[in-house]
Amino acid sequence: MNHFKMRNLTSKAMFLGVLALAYWLLIFVTINVFDLKIFREKLTELFAFSILGILALIAASFLFNIVSNLTIIADSVHKDTKSEIAASKFHYGWYLISMPIVILLLFSGHWLTVKKKESLLLRNAEEITKKYEVDFNTLLDYKFSEKYLKTARNSLYLMSKFDEHFPEVSIVFQVSHKGKQLFVCFDSQSRWSEHDTNEETDHICRTGKNERAYMNKIFTNAEKLPPLFESNAGHYKLFYPVKQAGRTGVLVLSDYQRYGKIGS
Repeated sequence: MNHFKMRNLTSKAMFLGVLALAYWLLIFVTINVFDLKIFREKLTELFAFSILGILALIAASFLFNIVSNLTIIADSVHKDTKSEIAASKFHYGWYLISMPIVILLLFSGHWLTVKKKESLLLRNAEEITKKYEVDFNTLLDYKFSEKYLKTARNSLYLMSKFDEHFPEVSIVFQVSHKGKQLFVCFDSQSRWSEHDTNEETDHICRTGKNERAYMNKIFTNAEKLPPLFESNAGHYKLFYPVKQAGRTGVLVLSDYQRYGKIGS
């Protein structure tokens, strides 16, 4: 066995292992700090466990390198030291350049994921409004009552089963309460309590600033606005206006992508 070759081989293996570990840490930190959603389902766990293989490679290479060095009695001076130094600088240069490229690829993957989710939710919203046109005639005839809640719950439950990609479907209306304009929403979990008092304000929906501004325009303006898509930390929402016979509601399709972020 040529111990010099063994030492060089294990040294290269350790270098590659450390390089892979650095890339792993770079990807890990980037996707967690910026809440990027990139990987397909079940690949997140595979990525997490890959660090065990990297550490095993580094540890094994380190041990073989020690064994090889212990068996070498004398080491010769290499004549091509300068060329090796130049080659090392070249490799380190490519390594530094590759880091921003990896980060750029991560953000590009996240952007493609968001765009794909937006396209999917928009297509499903269009299909739902066409398939359940009769149900929307009843849904848009909003009057807070036990009968309406039961009808809305059943209709929205069927819509939520239309496609596995959006487990939550709800509908939003604007109401006036004590001189203030509020948004109330109903979904397949809405219930009419037989024991407590039932108030319309029990169904006020939480909205962000952009969402409130958008829905205010929908309910107060006659102009037709395009659907609003919101994405935040793996939570995706599509606000899809529905108008029939002068009545207006906003269909909300939402989804949460668990995979793609370590620890999610």
